[in-house]
Amino acid sequence: MVCDYQTGIFIANTTAFFEVRNCRFTAADSGVALLLNNVTHGVARSCESSGCDWHMSNSSLCSIESTNLSGHKGLGFWGCTNCSAVGNCFSLDASSGVYFTACTDCSFVGNVVRGSAGVGFELVWCVNCSVRENELAQNFNGIQLLGSNDTLVSHNSIHDNWHYGLEIYSCGSTRLIENLFMNDGVVMHYWGWGWITRMISGQDFVGFEHLFQDNAVNGKPLGFFQNFHGCVIDGSPYGQVILVNCSDLTVDHGVTANTSIGVQVLFSDNCTLTHMALANCSDYGAIVEQSNCTRVLECAATDNLGAGLFLGDSFNVVVANSSMSGNSVGLGLSYLGYCTILNNTLSLNTYGTGFYHASDCLFVNNTVLHNKFGVYLDDDCHHNVFYGNSIGWNEQYNAESGSFDNQWDDGISRGNKWSDYSGFGVYEINHWEVDHFPELLGSLFSLVQLALIGIGMFAGVIIVAVLVLLRRSHRMSQEV
Repeated sequence: MVCDYQTGIFIANTTAFFEVRNCRFTAADSGVALLLNNVTHGVARSCESSGCDWHMSNSSLCSIESTNLSGHKGLGFWGCTNCSAVGNCFSLDASSGVYFTACTDCSFVGNVVRGSAGVGFELVWCVNCSVRENELAQNFNGIQLLGSNDTLVSHNSIHDNWHYGLEIYSCGSTRLIENLFMNDGVVMHYWGWGWITRMISGQDFVGFEHLFQDNAVNGKPLGFFQNFHGCVIDGSPYGQVILVNCSDLTVDHGVTANTSIGVQVLFSDNCTLTHMALANCSDYGAIVEQSNCTRVLECAATDNLGAGLFLGDSFNVVVANSSMSGNSVGLGLSYLGYCTILNNTLSLNTYGTGFYHASDCLFVNNTVLHNKFGVYLDDDCHHNVFYGNSIGWNEQYNAESGSFDNQWDDGISRGNKWSDYSGFGVYEINHWEVDHFPELLGSLFSLVQLALIGIGMFAGVIIVAVLVLLRRSHRMSQEV
């Protein structure tokens, strides 16, 4: 059945049982294969569809089963109750996907969703729905839950999605049970959002408790900690770590790699991340959001597609003795205040560090070398103080500020070292902001030197341990 710019089958306003079986629908550009509206007790199964949308709205006790959908169109349920999509295969392109919107008691079971440039499966403003035993792979995002409550996500294989495996965005109680994530992971957001006439505050959802049980990220347990207080957690066993509404908690050691975001610290105060390695994540290495008095100490963030470390909407954060290299942004700061950035190495990133709406921060004794852009401040950054830093050989600029009242020395005698300082007078950032006590940064750092600086204490300890073991092994072999 050819459905170009038309609907193949339309069924509406009936409670009589019906079945659509073994049909083939095609559309070269745009069309609807099956449109169900206000119907009960219907099923479509064992169909083939290419380039066509499938829509079901305001219906109940209906299902789409064992059907193959391909191309740039997808499947949508609107306002449905007790409906399901079971055992289907979605081979998608463009931004098409599968979505349930404003549905209740609906299920998505045993399906395969691949190739969407958007979200593979999206649940928006739904209640008591389930997502079970599916495979979601090679989509931009595998699954997105948006403003949905009492959702069960269980026994799914979620792998190789380019951005996020599962995004839980301002949702009520969610049960996440025995899912396998590979080369992606779980991301939680508590941002406000609006949909049609409904507006919600993400912070309203912080109090909802989620059940995360027996999930794995890259073969290691998913570490989810909500409402934990006053404890030390060994991060080594976990493939990903998420803190929600915690306080006085320390995560010590651990390697999180090839996931969506290595570590998330959300609405948690006075927490510490230390001796952690965060690498090859599809977004941030680590994010600290709405979390005051957080400390990030002796960590390394390498080759993450987003920021190595991103700090947002927080105050009194300390980042010290850490290295960020090969990221899009080494260290990102947004809507931040009264933070201290001390003794860090930011190298080989696109942006060494970016300040956005960040004020009253100290940036002291850091090394910012060989990035495409060095230190950037937007026009809403105020009263930040920079001194004792080595800033040099960044491709486009060493420092750029769109503001007028940041300070680039200690006000007494100490400024920063710059690779492009002329040796005479002040160093000008812009017309209003200057370093009054600049120094010339010495000879060009080789990439080997830079790598050694960036390794940091944590990686250095690992290398020393390996060398010791090798030496012991060699000595034992000689003794034998």
